[in-house]
Amino acid sequence: MMFVLFQSALVLASCLYGDLRAAAADSVCCHFLGDAGIELRGDYILSGTMPVTFCGMQRGDRFRMTLEGPGVERRIGNLEIDPSGRVSVSGLRLGAALRNAILPGSGSCHTDRRAAGWVDRLSLAASLYLLYLEDREFRDLEDDHDLLLERLAGAELLETRQMLELAAHETALEANVQNDHRKRLALFSAAIYGLQVIDPFLLSPPPRSSVEGGGSIIRTKTAESSRPKAFILSLLHPGRGQFYQGKTVRGMLFSALTAASGLAALEFHNRYDVEANRYEILVGRFEASESLSEKELLAREADIQWDEVEDARAERNAAYIITAGLWGWSLIDTLWRNDGGGGESRYSFEWSPVSGAIVRRF
Repeated sequence: MMFVLFQSALVLASCLYGDLRAAAADSVCCHFLGDAGIELRGDYILSGTMPVTFCGMQRGDRFRMTLEGPGVERRIGNLEIDPSGRVSVSGLRLGAALRNAILPGSGSCHTDRRAAGWVDRLSLAASLYLLYLEDREFRDLEDDHDLLLERLAGAELLETRQMLELAAHETALEANVQNDHRKRLALFSAAIYGLQVIDPFLLSPPPRSSVEGGGSIIRTKTAESSRPKAFILSLLHPGRGQFYQGKTVRGMLFSALTAASGLAALEFHNRYDVEANRYEILVGRFEASESLSEKELLAREADIQWDEVEDARAERNAAYIITAGLWGWSLIDTLWRNDGGGGESRYSFEWSPVSGAIVRRF
């Protein structure tokens, strides 16, 4: 009996030893060379500052590889270990761009740019909602115009026909103004959509790396964070330069505020066009009128309407100036020190919703 138990224990120990040897055979050690921080995120997380060696990784493992650190560009990609134990590194940009094309913001979230992704989603949603409302209003004006034309076709009295012709003409002018506004909103929405599609190519470059030593040594190269590049990114899309520099909160604020002010500017632009169109209609009525008393009444109405036009023009111009100011502010902010480090400058640009200041640190 004791012999049987002893033999069973030997078999069990042999099996366990075999499993451990198999696990050890599947285990891979990777040596990462460079001068930045590295994080590998998969079923488990490995992180450290290069040069660093990670052991215990398994064949077939797949990780999200992120390189970042003070004063350097953030880079992200995929790291895979094939069945032979060889490591390969690839980028995420194309896949992320396709995700953004299908579901706006999802690709940015996929590359750990969640703040940028959600700002784009909300901005696009707001723009599309306004476009939907303006499109409905345009369709209503079109229906009114078609109804007036139908009534005009069946009218027999000359006076009735003249009234219907005038009403149809004025409705057509209003529809044209509304259609112009609808087109501007459509272009604005398309711009937001297009920029968020290409966003991964701007903000999520792949790691610069080469695999050596039979596939177990990964040599990485980092680039310093560039203020000119940040400036260009914010010039293309306000706030993107801040995201590039690691100023996530500022990036969210500049992106959201610029989009909101842009939409507001388009609304004020539409109000100006509406008021100007009403003034033109009054002028047309004045010129077509043959009654002196009616001309005097229309002249007074036109004077009042002209004041509305001037007010609307001032509001439109102010809205565009505010939008341009926010855009310019985001450009200037990229030239100041990144709070994330680098220690390149003692100066930074600190701001709040009600004030701003240039700060020098000692």
